[in-house]
Amino acid sequence: MRLLVLGGTHFLGRAVVSAALERRWDVTVFRRGISGVDPADVLSLRGDYSDPRDVARLADHGPWDAVVDTLAYVPRETSTVARVLRNHVQRYVVVSSVSAYRGWPLEPLTEASPVLDCPPDAGPGYGHDGDPGPSTYGFGKAGSSRPAHPTGRFSRSTCGTWRSSRCAAPRGSRGCST
Repeated sequence: MRLLVLGGTHFLGRAVVSAALERRWDVTVFRRGISGVDPADVLSLRGDYSDPRDVARLADHGPWDAVVDTLAYVPRETSTVARVLRNHVQRYVVVSSVSAYRGWPLEPLTEASPVLDCPPDAGPGYGHDGDPGPSTYGFGKAGSSRPAHPTGRFSRSTCGTWRSSRCAAPRGSRGCST
């Protein structure tokens, strides 16, 4: 299995890389290289997720069986990444957040609960911050899961969204804000 992890040196990305290596998968990590340490035994590529030229250079290192996108937050950027990688990856998993749900944090939620309305071409800061919710973070996560779905770049059978309510922080991380 060839796996691409977008953001693979901190928190969830690092845990995904570790689990993939335990399974003896061939792992590529795409990261800015500003902080964190390159994981051992992976191909670590430097680039900026928000720069289409860097993402196009990344695509030259494919194909991959799957991508786990832990960087999806600005819908317009996620849409560009999904478009560029479409012919280089078979499955696309967007890591989202419980904050993407319209009723968070006041209502009980299920996977079928409605998400915040955010267009897939929204830029940074779309939406508004409420107290106790919603947040621009939640709007961004909601919009970032749309570019890869059926109306976007990948079919429902080859794309998924993982929304977490809580994450346990590995190796002394500061915690999970999702």
